[in-house]
Amino acid sequence: LRRTFLPARYIPEVLIVPHRIFANNFQRSAEGEARVIDYFFEGCPIDQSLTRTNRVYYEITRQIIEYSFQDVDRLVADVCRWAKDWSGLLASVNVPITFCHGEENRLFEARRIREFLALNDSADAVFLKGSGQLQVYQDASNFVEAVNQVQSRL
Repeated sequence: LRRTFLPARYIPEVLIVPHRIFANNFQRSAEGEARVIDYFFEGCPIDQSLTRTNRVYYEITRQIIEYSFQDVDRLVADVCRWAKDWSGLLASVNVPITFCHGEENRLFEARRIREFLALNDSADAVFLKGSGQLQVYQDASNFVEAVNQVQSRL
């Protein structure tokens, strides 16, 4: 889990100050922006490398972060919502759920999704081998193939 999930779940008020610091660093300079973007994919070398070497992925990530930092209070509220324990709600879902997921995703680990799949008969997944969080979208043909796999299961 990301470092902020535990405090987001139990003591969300401690997240405001660090998120404001990150927002200020991001907005202050190109170097600060680059450090925040690099941190965003810390622990995921595939996606971190993409943002370091490919301007398109850097820009996608920069735009997402820029939007998030426009309202730090909203961002922290979103992080807290994201970090909640959704297992009860997900257990009550009675429609099929299919994940299309990069095998190397470090934010939402494939192992965790497999654990969820083992407990939920209505859940299925297509894992893209060698793909991280951003790489799912890097090769359009792989992504289309994954979507076709999902569609063929319906």
